[in-house]
Amino acid sequence: MKKDVIKTIVTMLLIAMLGCTIIGCGEEAETKKEQSADDEQSAEDDKADKDTEAAKADRSGEDEQSEGKDKAGKQDKESEVNDDKTSDDKKEEPAQKASAGSDAGTDAGNAGEIDEWKGYESIEAVLDRYTESTDHECDGYVMFDVDADGTEELILTDHDRIYKIFSEYGDRTRCVFVNPGSSDVRVYRDGIIGLEGIDEAGQAYEHWSKYYTELGDYLSTYEKIGEEYYTFCNEDLSKDQIEEIKRAYTDTGYYPAWLGEWGDMITQKEYESTKPKTKPVELLKPDELSDRSALEVKPEYLLYVNAPDGYVNLRTGPGTDYDIICRIPNDESLESYRKQATAQNGKNWLKVTYFNEEDNEVGYKWLTGWVAESQVQ
Repeated sequence: MKKDVIKTIVTMLLIAMLGCTIIGCGEEAETKKEQSADDEQSAEDDKADKDTEAAKADRSGEDEQSEGKDKAGKQDKESEVNDDKTSDDKKEEPAQKASAGSDAGTDAGNAGEIDEWKGYESIEAVLDRYTESTDHECDGYVMFDVDADGTEELILTDHDRIYKIFSEYGDRTRCVFVNPGSSDVRVYRDGIIGLEGIDEAGQAYEHWSKYYTELGDYLSTYEKIGEEYYTFCNEDLSKDQIEEIKRAYTDTGYYPAWLGEWGDMITQKEYESTKPKTKPVELLKPDELSDRSALEVKPEYLLYVNAPDGYVNLRTGPGTDYDIICRIPNDESLESYRKQATAQNGKNWLKVTYFNEEDNEVGYKWLTGWVAESQVQ
């Protein structure tokens, strides 16, 4: 009996323990299930958060990209505007003349600003302007034929020093040379002009230019700076290059950009061989700006050549040291200017103009120069 009771109690205990175990396992399973569900939810939430953050990042990236494109577009647009502006500036400011150590540019006067490179109507107009204004250092002028072609150039002076040179080209009188201010300027035969001075860096320099009759202008040829020697591309222009320059000036009012470019560095010996072998030309004493006798011929006053050799030499200045422009045969008529001069040997010379037949567009040319008074009557 007791064994049965004990057995029954043990059985009941086992059943109770088994039930608790089952319940515990169920609760544990349920807990695990709930934890798993929570984990899955958390994972889904994390994934959603990540997706949200990714979406935000994408949108941010897209916004940044869009902003970048807008910014780039704005920059491109600004660049286009600037390019257009630069293009317009280039159109408004074409390449300046490359020439002779001269930068005529715009010269302000009492009557307003004048672009002396584009020129004046005549030599008289230049003298009128400098006579009437007081914004310059010019106090006189000399007429001198720098290239012995029968046409005189106007040289403005400052206390007997060369200040500016003007040349007739087409129907204008242009400024083709300007003294930098501290340079000693010398004129030589064959249209050569030389400058000598000290630059801003304290180095001694020499600058040489050649007058091209076809262009009516001085162009740089050689230069010495310190102990270095250079050429310019203008030193020996071909006929084709000269025609290109003339076309550019006719079309735009300016020379091609390449005209003022540096050439090669040369040796001192090569440089010395290019310098003039003759002495500088001695210019006449300058006339006052208001004195126009060097420009005025005597009305209805003719001279006739009557030389023992059968001709007289028309020269660029009053004396045998000046270049010969041409020979004028006996009996040819000459118009005499009011301007006269006396050579160093004491002989009188007359400034005259000669009507010379030439193979050109008009078939003739008026040549201006000097003849010895003893060779005419």
